[in-house]
Parts: sequence; structure tokens; C-alpha cells
Amino acid sequence: MPYKLPISYAIQKHKAVELKAKQLGHVIEYGEYQVFSDETILNGELRSALQSAESYTQNQIRSEREALLKIRCNAHSSADAEPIETTYHNYLRARTGLPCCGKQRVSQKLQHRVFSEESRQKLSISMKQVWATKPRAKDPRDSINYDLWRKKAQQLGDYKCAITGTRPLNLAVHHLYSMSHFPSIMYDADNSVLLDREIHKEFHSIWHYRTPNTIDQFMQFLDYILSNPEFRHRVFSKAVARPVRKIKAETSDNIENLYDSSDLSHTTSVHIPQSQSIETTISSQSSEESDDGSETRVYDPERIKRLHERMAQLRETLYSQLTSDEKASISEAIFVSEHQLVSEDDST
Repeated sequence: MPYKLPISYAIQKHKAVELKAKQLGHVIEYGEYQVFSDETILNGELRSALQSAESYTQNQIRSEREALLKIRCNAHSSADAEPIETTYHNYLRARTGLPCCGKQRVSQKLQHRVFSEESRQKLSISMKQVWATKPRAKDPRDSINYDLWRKKAQQLGDYKCAITGTRPLNLAVHHLYSMSHFPSIMYDADNSVLLDREIHKEFHSIWHYRTPNTIDQFMQFLDYILSNPEFRHRVFSKAVARPVRKIKAETSDNIENLYDSSDLSHTTSVHIPQSQSIETTISSQSSEESDDGSETRVYDPERIKRLHERMAQLRETLYSQLTSDEKASISEAIFVSEHQLVSEDDST
């Protein structure tokens, strides 16, 4: 025979719900125990009240874990919205009663919080590890390994474009061997070079994305920059440098205002130079050869040659790490002649 809960149990639970709902500003639309707290129960009319009660069989009272309760939250729902269904147990056990109020409580606690740099880094690493397991992480660029590879490449390159030698407005990390065709060295820091994003787009507008990209193509790209003035101008004209910060010089009068007039006799005169902008100007025009164009401030043939030599050294190292299938796919890579470059320039 199943255990029967006493009526006092139902009355006690419903009274507790009524008190909590009043404190939280909730409205009880329906309560399975409500019938036992009516005045008809206190007047001895128990039988008629039980007959009118719902969800009861043979006068059995369901436990608080099963007894249905419908609550309306006026703060988070409109008057015509459906009430939230829960149980007596869940409503009394929850600190805020309903999920909507719980979310608001969490939101209020998180507002205007100040995190230390260490805490932000820990949160960042934690979230990256979480999202790395999500379905969208099927794209390698959404993985934490790709993010670490990109940051390491930026640090090794001092956040500067390898071709212009300046810090661009937007920096891109280029795979010397494309990640989709050469996954074995996808996250190798040596398989990277920093480029201005516009120069990076220019490279892929010629050698595309879907075909295998190799370090030989990038070396060919550098060769054409050195040998073809028209192509060089086309590349450097698209580079966008980061805005240069300027030092605001203060006059000696401004410094004298920091001292009291009584102390001026004990101070030595301070010479403040005129304001000047900090700007690194790299020019290849030290020789008599003239090379008109917007690239004259940043184009340095010696830098390009050194970069070309470095690529030649990396080619042997990276090629030795490729699998046999990846080495075979190199034959699918396309190469562009100088004539094609000029014709593409004319068409644009």
C-alpha cells in the first residue's frame, strides 16, 4: 500500500510557496496543493474539496517533486504570456524560484566587474579550449592551435610586414605551404610569413586559394617585385601603414608652470626640442637610381633579397617534413609568368 502524505504536508508546502512568491513578486496561477489551504478545508468540508481537486486518485496527495505549480513572473513576462510550469520542490529549492529571475541575478552580478590581466588570459584560454571542441572547430582556423601558431608567427616577425618592413594597419599571417594541402606543417611556425593584408590579397589574387600554394610561389612573388617596377608599384601602392604616433613637445613655459616662483631660482634651465613625429622612413633611393612611386619610402631591395635567401633555406627544411602525398601535390601548384602579371595589371 503506497504511503499517503498528510494534509498538513500539502498545506505547509503551499503556504511556503505563497510566502516566497510574495517576496519575489510572483503570481500563483495554479497550485496542486492550493485546494488544501482553502477555508473549506478548515471548516471540515474535506470530502467535497478533494472531489473537486485535480490530479488526485483515491484521495492520495502527490509529493512535492510531482505536484504541479504554475507561476507567473510579472517582471519578465507579459500579462498574456503563458505561466511557467514547475513543481513545489523546484520552486522552493531554487533561490530565485524561476529561471528567468536566476538569469537576471547572474547578469547583475557580472555587470561592471573588473578582471585582472591574469584572469582575462585564463578566461581566454579556457574559452578557446571549449570552442575548440565545438563543431565549428572543424575549420582549422577556429582551433586554438591555429591561434597559437598565428600569435607565435606575429611575435617572431615583430608584427611587421616582411616585404615593406613596417607595421601595417592590418596584418596577415601567410602560410608558405597552404594549410589545406599541406596539413602536416600547418602549425609549424617556420611555415609562416607576415604580410600586409592588402599585399596578402594581391598574392592570392594571382596564385589563388584553392590550388596548392608553395614557398616557390612566394619566392617568385619576391623575384617579380625586384625585377618588375610596374608590378612592384602595383604591390606597394596597396600597402596601408599603421598611423604614426607623434610626440607632443612641451615648451619650457609649460614646465616652469610646474614649479613655484620661489623655486625657479634653484632650477637649471631646461631645453625642450621642437616637436617631431616618430616615423621610420626606409628608402632605397640612396643610390642615384630613381624609382618614382608610392613605394619609395618602404621599398628596400636588400630586405627583399634577404627575405628571398631566408625562403630558400626554409624551403629545404619544410620540404623535408612533408609527406609523400603532399610532395606529390606540389606539382599541381601554378606558376605565373611576368607577362601574365602585366596583362592582369592592365585588365584591372
